[in-house]
Amino acid sequence: MLIFRFCAFFLQRYARCAAVSLGALLLCSQLTGCITTAVLIAAQYADSLPPACRNLSSVERAMAARCGGYKPGELIAKDVNARVVSDCPLTNFARNPALWHGLPELLAKGASPERCEAAPLLAMAETTACPAFTQMSASTLDAVRWLAQADGASINGPVLNMLTCPEAVSAGLSSIAAQWVAQGHLQPQQARFAVLSYIHPVSLSQPWVADLLRAGHQPLRAVQTSALGFEQALALGDTRALAWWTQQVPSLVHRAPPKGPGYVPWLPLARSMAPGFASDDAARLRSAQLLIQQGANLNASLPYDRGQSVGDYARGVQPQLWPQLQALWQSSPSQRQSVALQTLPVLLQLGSGMERVDVRPHSAVKTAVEE
Repeated sequence: MLIFRFCAFFLQRYARCAAVSLGALLLCSQLTGCITTAVLIAAQYADSLPPACRNLSSVERAMAARCGGYKPGELIAKDVNARVVSDCPLTNFARNPALWHGLPELLAKGASPERCEAAPLLAMAETTACPAFTQMSASTLDAVRWLAQADGASINGPVLNMLTCPEAVSAGLSSIAAQWVAQGHLQPQQARFAVLSYIHPVSLSQPWVADLLRAGHQPLRAVQTSALGFEQALALGDTRALAWWTQQVPSLVHRAPPKGPGYVPWLPLARSMAPGFASDDAARLRSAQLLIQQGANLNASLPYDRGQSVGDYARGVQPQLWPQLQALWQSSPSQRQSVALQTLPVLLQLGSGMERVDVRPHSAVKTAVEE
């Protein structure tokens, strides 16, 4: 009996000890797992943090605002000629307007566009369509000129549009386009983009544009590929550029080619009234006036909504301009012709009172009634 009680006491104590030991073991394993997880999370977070500025190259420090940004004279040649991230330093600097003034130092210390996957000037054009060239230093403008001449990848549509925009013209950079033409880089067989469509409207009157036409560039084919230049003229209300385009491609008065497969043609008069398209109401009215004077029809149906006319659309989206549009339409040759054609059956019924009726397409009806 005594032995039985001793064994029971021992087993109870052993069970308690085992339970405590097991609990301690489980707690330890849980804590270890939590600690391990915490260490892994901290390591991943540390890896995601940007490295300390002292561990960056001089080029990387120049591109990092937290490290003070670019400071003239601090770039090191060996860093300039090493690859940074996914692009070369020239492209990275050209992509950031705050670093444009560092382009001359990069070039002076050996940076070459040949080591760039993306053309630096293309990066600049994609960042800002018309940079403030007039506010750049002479050395920065020289760097832009050098890149335009030395880097063949700079000869593309967005860069041409950038180098012919108003700021570029004022800064004297539009001469680069003239040099490209003279050197044969923009010949129809050479250029891989619609050259005429990428000329900014403000530069269409330049002599080298006529050289492009003589070389064989076709405005209709250009606008069928891209209508960028025509759309810019429409948005700016640049009547000289609009007149150039409608003279070269008369059908643009009425409609423009679709942007691609699955799209419908668009009506320039309606587009000029679209919210957010034109720079202001004055530009909308200038474009509308030129188009209406050349025959655009306010009563034409929209290609995507045959039950709505251009006038209906304009009245809905730009109600403040509707009185002026009506006045332009009522005084236009197209409206007078439309009224004349509507009255033609009545005049024909007059018989002897009619001296001559000219019903040829697109001509005004001329009548003379004998007294």
